[in-house]
Amino acid sequence: MPTPSPLFQHRTQASVDGTRVVMRAAIPRERDGVTYAKQAFFLLPVELAERVKGSVQGAPGPAMVGLIDWALAQLEASGQTLVVEEKR
Repeated sequence: MPTPSPLFQHRTQASVDGTRVVMRAAIPRERDGVTYAKQAFFLLPVELAERVKGSVQGAPGPAMVGLIDWALAQLEASGQTLVVEEKR
């Protein structure tokens, strides 16, 4: 079972109309006086940005946070490591 996030609950369902992520959660900067969010800046390849934009129901930025959270929970639960290499 994936390690639960303090902010999100995850579940999967059959895809409808190509939607891959349904974002129904907000990302608060703080909750009960505890800081929950930090601003991050990273480069996102144009093709990936378009894939996210076209497959998300809701705001793409928070949906990417949800995807990261879900992927890390899956890796932690399985004891696996994701190795990402440049495609040539």
